[in-house]
Amino acid sequence: MGVQTRQLSYRVGEGAATDEVFADPGAGAPDVPDELRDEIELLIGVSAAPGALSFSRLPDGGRLLCRAGDGRVQALHLPAGAPEPADGPLPVDAWHTPARGRRDTARRAGTASADLARGNAARLVPFLTDVRRLFGSPAGRPLVLAEADPRTVEHWIALACASLPGPYARALTFVTRTTRPHDAPQQILGIGPEAAFDREDPETLAHLYRVHDGLGGPGSPPGDGRDDWWARLTARLWLAGVPPEPAADGAGPFALAPLWRQVLELDEPFTAEGDVLPPQVLRDAGLWQAASAAGVLAALVERLTGAAGPAPGGGSPGIRQLATVCRELHDNGAGEAIVEPLALALARRRYARAYADGVLPREEDLGGIPLSDAARRRLRAELRDTWGPRVEKDLAQRLSGPVPAWAGPLELALFLGMDVVDRGADAVAAALPDPGQGAQAVALLDRLADPALDRRVLDRLGAPASGPGPERRRRVEDLLALAAARPQGTWLERRLEYAPLAVRFAVATVQLRSRHPAPGDGPAGGELFAALAAREAVPGGRGDARTVRELWAFVWPDGGPDRTEVPTLLGACDSLLLLQAGGGEALGAWLTDPDRFDPLLLDTATRLRTAPGLDPRVRATAELLVAVPALAEGRISLREAVHTVPRLRRQAAPLTPAVDEHTARNLAVWLARTDLAREPQAMRYLVCQAEEAVVTEYGRCVRRHYDSADQLITLAGNHVRTASLFHLWFHADEQRTAHWERMAKNLCEEVLGRAARHMDDARLAAVAARLRHDHGHTWEEAWNKWLARIRR
Repeated sequence: MGVQTRQLSYRVGEGAATDEVFADPGAGAPDVPDELRDEIELLIGVSAAPGALSFSRLPDGGRLLCRAGDGRVQALHLPAGAPEPADGPLPVDAWHTPARGRRDTARRAGTASADLARGNAARLVPFLTDVRRLFGSPAGRPLVLAEADPRTVEHWIALACASLPGPYARALTFVTRTTRPHDAPQQILGIGPEAAFDREDPETLAHLYRVHDGLGGPGSPPGDGRDDWWARLTARLWLAGVPPEPAADGAGPFALAPLWRQVLELDEPFTAEGDVLPPQVLRDAGLWQAASAAGVLAALVERLTGAAGPAPGGGSPGIRQLATVCRELHDNGAGEAIVEPLALALARRRYARAYADGVLPREEDLGGIPLSDAARRRLRAELRDTWGPRVEKDLAQRLSGPVPAWAGPLELALFLGMDVVDRGADAVAAALPDPGQGAQAVALLDRLADPALDRRVLDRLGAPASGPGPERRRRVEDLLALAAARPQGTWLERRLEYAPLAVRFAVATVQLRSRHPAPGDGPAGGELFAALAAREAVPGGRGDARTVRELWAFVWPDGGPDRTEVPTLLGACDSLLLLQAGGGEALGAWLTDPDRFDPLLLDTATRLRTAPGLDPRVRATAELLVAVPALAEGRISLREAVHTVPRLRRQAAPLTPAVDEHTARNLAVWLARTDLAREPQAMRYLVCQAEEAVVTEYGRCVRRHYDSADQLITLAGNHVRTASLFHLWFHADEQRTAHWERMAKNLCEEVLGRAARHMDDARLAAVAARLRHDHGHTWEEAWNKWLARIRR
């Protein structure tokens, strides 16, 4: 058997002793369980004021709904366990007919309660805040509504129920009129002026009740509700005459997203206070997920986009607050699908206002709106379509006027990424060297402070001429003059990190030369090349060919270095790098005609002789320079040298006097020091093939050696060596060269003739015997005839 609802009826009488209002059960009322009798009579007593409506909860979970009138109190007792239909009449509507559940409450709230809200706008948010607190943990203090008419209290309660989620609206306990508020256990207590209640008692107000005074007192508690966004959004809807929609299942009893969506859908101007939630509320990405599902995000973006024009309030605290919210959402990991549409809408609004004011906003003006690179490109594309034609026309017109007038349209063109910026960069680069416009151009660049524009201007200043010649020299001279000028030079110095090499070279050159007091003093040519290479281009002698090529073109804009400067260059830069950078001609001139033969020359020749791109004559010279010390160090044999060196000398021809003499001398030295009797190929080379320079150097070496009396006496005492030299120098080879024949004849006379004077007959006979032994009787006879001739 189901739980039965009891209908109760009570009479109200006067107590003679205390003059209190008390309740006396009416005749025929069904019995009430003893354990509930006292509680029910208490609730009847506090609800007995004429016209009072009350709803209460009993200790056992039952409910009691009362209506007082005509000296009686009608009551419905719903015992514990009695069903409570989800869409049935709310307690505040139970005594109204016809009652159609929560929808009827919403309809009534949309009229009478909405009128009440508009008439008490200042009290609305504090009231709703206290209503929500009733269901907090711990529960808030009971509300006391002081009104002259109990029906006004009933409207307040109806408004509260229509604002609350369904289960909370059905759970709200109240009494619309009581003269004994201190005895009433309900959550909302309505009182009139006759109630025994001090509405201004500090203790009562601070600790016992929340008093909302509509009897001429202070009204709702001041300042309450500022941080309760459920109350604020709900109040905004009531003031607009729109009952709040209940939160969807699973959204939470006091979810903000549905209310926020309703507010954004209001046909009212966008306002900061009502439309924007604070960061501490919105920084939780979960709220935005719910907001997105509830359509809040789309509504907010639509509102912002609609308000994107230069309408008043665009820079209001609310918009800045929403920008902060957007940034914090981004920082706390909200998805791009949530952040980006909001960020774009905020940025569109900000830029639209800025363009109307003629001032492009800086990054800091955007309040840190988190725009991704893709979003920025999208925004700029949109704005370029809107503003582009006007900006391009404006800039083109202003470029023919004073430099300061270029700033506005050039700044917009930079922001939009328009091609017309190139024309602006050309104009600024042309203005910088101009004595009348240079300072203005620097001021313009400093004002715009755009690295991309700075780079474009610097690229134009440092662009090289097509090739060596007067045009390139003029460019270098102009750059040096610009680097020395002020404030242009200072501007260049501050941007060296992304300046072209030519600009860096010019600034460094001016700085290096500034240390020398006399005009025109300071490093130049090879010295300047070495200083710039160490400072700007190739520290440690290492770098890339393009860098060295540009350095070369800067130092020698219409040619190249003198060959005497090449050693200085090699002290600062690797020889292979110089070759790759186009310095082959200078290297070749130095290699083929060096001032001295030192380790630097040998090292350079060694490195370059196998390098690609070297002139064949220069390569042969390099190999020749390497072969000479290789012969001296024994890394190649004399037999190999007499084949290699002559070939290289032919390939390197025409040899400069220095190289010719150096290689001939070194080869001749080794020929002179070698016993050619043991090296027939070397001997044949010397006699039949050697160039005159080699033969001449050979003769000099022999003469120098035997200029010493000691060496001559030693030779005279060595019949084997004497026989060998006689055979070499007196040799009548049919293929002998004329210059060798002359040189050999002279050496026989000058060396062997002198040595023979130190020999006695026995030694002379020993020479003859050696010649006969080694070469036959013919050579013995030749020796004796030669001796006879020189003794005459």
